[in-house]
Amino acid sequence: MALFLLSMWNAATPALLLTTVPSLIVVALRQETSPRYLIPLMVLVPVSLVMAVRAQRQLGTGVTSHLLAGLSDQRPTGDGDYVLYLRSFFVDNALARPDPAGGAHFLTSLVSSFGYRDPSLLDDTWESRLAHLLRRFGPVVAVGRPGEPLPLPGARRFYLPPEGDEWQQDVGRAIGRARLAAVVAAVGEGSANSRGTLWEYSESVRQLPPSRVLLIACGGRDAYERFRASAVEYFADRAVELAACGKTLPPPPVLPDWPEPQRPRKVRRGFPLHGVVRFRSDWTAEFVHFDPTGQRGPTPYARWRKTVRTQVDPWLDAFEQDLPGSTVEPARIRYHWHLKLPAALLVGLITVLLIVRWNDIALSQKCAVLLLLASIFTGLGRGSAIARGMSRDAVQVRSQGDDRVQDDAPTSNDPVIDAVADSYVATESVVRWPGRRGLGLLVLRWYRDTDMRYVDAPSRPFYRALTATRELEPFRTTRVWPAGFVLRTRMLAVVQTDRDIDMTSRRFGLRWLVRLAGLLGTVIGTTVGLFRVRSGGQMLAVAAIGALTAYWFWFRSHQDHYRMRQLRLQPAVPRDLAREPCVLYLRPHPDDPVPQSAWQGPLDTDLNTVFDAPALFRVGHITDLTPPPPQLARLPLPSQNWKRTLTTALPHCHLVIIPAIGTAPETLWQLTEAIRLLPPSRVLLLLPSGADCAEEYARFRQAAVEAFAQRAATAPGDERPYTSPSWLPTSPPQASPGPGTTALRGVIHFDSTWQPKVVTFPGVDTSSGAASRGESRRAQLLRIRAQLQPLLPDLPSGQS
Repeated sequence: MALFLLSMWNAATPALLLTTVPSLIVVALRQETSPRYLIPLMVLVPVSLVMAVRAQRQLGTGVTSHLLAGLSDQRPTGDGDYVLYLRSFFVDNALARPDPAGGAHFLTSLVSSFGYRDPSLLDDTWESRLAHLLRRFGPVVAVGRPGEPLPLPGARRFYLPPEGDEWQQDVGRAIGRARLAAVVAAVGEGSANSRGTLWEYSESVRQLPPSRVLLIACGGRDAYERFRASAVEYFADRAVELAACGKTLPPPPVLPDWPEPQRPRKVRRGFPLHGVVRFRSDWTAEFVHFDPTGQRGPTPYARWRKTVRTQVDPWLDAFEQDLPGSTVEPARIRYHWHLKLPAALLVGLITVLLIVRWNDIALSQKCAVLLLLASIFTGLGRGSAIARGMSRDAVQVRSQGDDRVQDDAPTSNDPVIDAVADSYVATESVVRWPGRRGLGLLVLRWYRDTDMRYVDAPSRPFYRALTATRELEPFRTTRVWPAGFVLRTRMLAVVQTDRDIDMTSRRFGLRWLVRLAGLLGTVIGTTVGLFRVRSGGQMLAVAAIGALTAYWFWFRSHQDHYRMRQLRLQPAVPRDLAREPCVLYLRPHPDDPVPQSAWQGPLDTDLNTVFDAPALFRVGHITDLTPPPPQLARLPLPSQNWKRTLTTALPHCHLVIIPAIGTAPETLWQLTEAIRLLPPSRVLLLLPSGADCAEEYARFRQAAVEAFAQRAATAPGDERPYTSPSWLPTSPPQASPGPGTTALRGVIHFDSTWQPKVVTFPGVDTSSGAASRGESRRAQLLRIRAQLQPLLPDLPSGQS
């Protein structure tokens, strides 16, 4: 209990310094006090803040160890769902410390008093920071040192009997079941300090494939070199022992040399992770060097942050792809409303008093109150960020059999898409003090799907989601800690619905404009209000209200613009296509010519004018190729699995337009797939104009007949497409008489029996004087739209 109280007092020390000392300085300046009084005071403040940071880190280590004491001795029981952290026990002492607060880290420690810095990168011990990186692959567990009074922060400990060799059996089973065995490549001086770690390393090599063994270089160059030399000798001795038992041990992998830093003069005392050693499929070792000295930055912390962003995170993402299963983040941790409500009331009370008494209080008091508000907001932000970090660290591993499809498109082509709601089964735990009916402190929810498999926690923002809960099991006490802390748990059914599920891109665009108008009105109204009030407190109140209102309008308009662009340019397949019906124009593939407009550029813009009335006009295109004009909506087709994405998207399109041009296999596959999946009324063949249109149509028709015959021979019987040669007209239709050239020669549509019918269009005037005669480009295209209107199917019921 004393540690908890001391930690709380230590956390409040920076706030006291930041509110009292500036007030003293202001008073001294107003009273013209001698500078001899100010200089020591201004030096004392930063030094005191850094000392408070140092004490807070040390106390945090002790508090965390006490909290972890109740979670120790929980052996891993899963199969492939955890990371086993293996090391020599002498490494624990080296990694059980945080970054220094002074020296090269003085500026970082000082700045951390004024704002939030992620504890996993700054305040935590080095082992905790290492475990934070490894949690990307699953929960991190380790064998605890026998006889230690409290577990150290970092990997979760479980304990084994220290006598004899029984621990090797338990550790061997844990290695075989681990998703990843992470071994610290460091041993102390003397064989007694190395044999346990070398046994764990050799057992990992014997039981696991190379992709699931990782060496961590965080014990220093000398310890790494001792590990390299000792591993070769130990592998030879153990191979003889295993051979006597009829078992084999692979030869020791050849470990690479310790790399040199890019700028040795920038090496500072701090987090000692220099890199990792990974193994290829033939056990060839590669040293992946994490070198902060190669980055630019004013402090070691800034250089390490850049190293994480540019080197560590990309490597972690690439390494996880070779591991079995996948990780999810099923937990969400937040503070209970019992804590949020008093904090909100406190901030509101201070703000009201500051506004009412603004003209009556001294300048030093104003500074103190404003700094107090800043400290409160900083503390709230830090607490929220810590809760988010804890949620990210609470990862679980899904086995390969439980993995959901992560490709760009799902396998189902069912037009009934359940995009309305997401259903979960949540285990909710509440930490209360004192006792089971005390104040709520923390709320933790673990989310599973309806099959009770861990899934990522819902990530919709609160302003976009409607959440309904139903209690499945009532609260029960599951854990009791010292000092009156109690953990209460219950089971909930959670259904989360998107508030904007019925919104289309056009509605988002309209709402975006409305909120921009609201933002403009707020700015004008706030400006007028500031000129009409006279007291400083009233001006502060008007400015605060105006700023909050303007921020709300700006933020929501920004969200609407983002959702509009997402629906138009990167729709989720098939959810967003089911939400907003579209007319899909499938471009020919690169080996075929792209139809051109009679005026200028590709035909896409003309088609948008003609077909955008019944539904949103989209252009389907391969992502690696030239995109359509930026003002048009798109359906990006990933180059790796574009056929699968298109197959999923086609049933949700209001109308599919395919140009009757081209002979490339990919272009013809689009045609045959659309005919296979869609009814006749939702397919339209486009007949582009051009000097060689007759020859191009003849080549297209012949290639289409062959493509249908080939698919009929290979597809299952219930998926045979139409293959009759009479399916398309034998000769291209002639354009209707009219002046000038033709924008579109015509279209081919089909009746319910797939009998083709041709509609031709008159010519258009593309001369420069056409607009002056009332024959603009848009006017002429709208006449084509009116001619096509009877052929277009009605929108599906319930869509708009």
